[in-house]
Amino acid sequence: MYFLIFQTIEDLFDELLQKIFSYLPAQDVWAKSKVCLRWERVAKDPVTLNQTQLFVDEKADDELYADVLRDAPCIGEVYILPPHPPNALNLLINGPKVRKLVIVGDSDWHRNWPSPADLIALLSHNKHTLQQLTGMKRLTSLFLVGECWRDWDEWDLSQGFPHLWTLKIDSLSFISEECPFIRDLIMLCKPTLRTLHLPCQLPHDAVSLLNAGVFQGSLVEELTVSTGCLRVVSQMPHLKILAVADNGKEDRDLSWFKNTPMLSGVWKLTLQSILETENETQGFVWHLLSKFNHVLEFWGLESSVEENTFNMFLRNNSLLREIHFLDFVGFDNPNQVVLLENYLPNLCRLDLALSQISEEMSAALHSFNERKPDLKIVFDNEYDETEIIMAPE
Repeated sequence: MYFLIFQTIEDLFDELLQKIFSYLPAQDVWAKSKVCLRWERVAKDPVTLNQTQLFVDEKADDELYADVLRDAPCIGEVYILPPHPPNALNLLINGPKVRKLVIVGDSDWHRNWPSPADLIALLSHNKHTLQQLTGMKRLTSLFLVGECWRDWDEWDLSQGFPHLWTLKIDSLSFISEECPFIRDLIMLCKPTLRTLHLPCQLPHDAVSLLNAGVFQGSLVEELTVSTGCLRVVSQMPHLKILAVADNGKEDRDLSWFKNTPMLSGVWKLTLQSILETENETQGFVWHLLSKFNHVLEFWGLESSVEENTFNMFLRNNSLLREIHFLDFVGFDNPNQVVLLENYLPNLCRLDLALSQISEEMSAALHSFNERKPDLKIVFDNEYDETEIIMAPE
C-alpha cells in the first residue's frame, strides 16, 4: 500500500488544486492566478472556470470583476444582483461563455434593469458553445427573478437562442398579454427545455399559455407551478418531477383538476405551502393527491394535509422509497405506521427531522424500525443538514 504525503500546497496535483479553486468565487480564482505561473495556468483553465461562480453587484471589486468578464473564456454561473455596476452588462455581453445565468430585479433600481435588448444580446452571445475548447459549456440555465422588467414590448426573437435546459421565472409580468416575450422564449427552447418554473398564479394564466400552444410537444420533465395553473401538466406527457405551491385557495383550479388523467409518470412530488382543512373533504388537495400512483419520493414542505387524504395517497403509491417532512402536518397517528408497514415495502428513508410528532408516534416508529432495521428514520435530534437534499425552489 502506498501513501502520498503533501507537505505544501505546491505538492498537490493540478487536479487537486483545480478542485480547491472550484470552491472559490470567480473573482478570487482570477486573483489567485497572479501568484505564480502554475497557479495562473490552473486558475485560467476553462475546466476550472466552468465550475466557479461570479457575483456582480455593488459590492464587487470593480477592477477585479471587470478583468474576469473581459478576459475569462468561460464562467460556470453568473449572478447579476441589484444594484449591478453600470458596465456589468456590456462586459458580460461581450465576455465569457456562461453555463447558468441568474438575473434578479428590484423596484428601487428599475432604471438600470436589463432591457430586452440586453437580455437578447446576452442570450445571443451564449448561443454557441466552443466545443473545441475543453471545459466550455453552453448556457443551459436561465433564472429571471423580479417584477421590474421594462420595455418588454420591444422584444425581438428573430435570432437563434441557446439550447436552454432550465428556465426559472419568478415574475408575473413575463406572461401577460402585453409581454409575450417569455412565452415565445419557452416555445423556441421547447426542443431542449427540461426544467421549468412558472410564475402563474391564476387559471386564466394557464389557459393563455395553453391556448397559445406553448407546451404542445413539450419535453419538460421537471415543473414547479402554483395550484392555480396545474392544468399546464395536460401538455407535459414526459413530466417526472412536480412541485406544487399554493398561492391561496381562491386560485385553485379544482373544476379542471377533478377530471385530469392520472399522472403516472411522476416519480417525485413536492407540496409547498399546501393547506387542507377539515371542511375540504375530497376538495382540491384530495383530488390533487389522488392523481398519483407511481411516486417514489415525496416532500411535504410547510404543508397541512388531512390524515385521511394523506393515507389515501400512501395506499395508492406502494412504490414509495423516500418520504421527507419539513414542517408537515398529516402524519402523526400511530395507526399510520401500520399503514407504512403494510403498504410501503420499499420504504428506505423517513425524514421527520423538521416536523413535530407525538411521543406515541415516536414510540411506534422506533418499534417499526426494529422490525425493519434497513429503514432510515431521521428524528429531530438526528438532523444533519448535509443529508437533506432540498426539494425544487
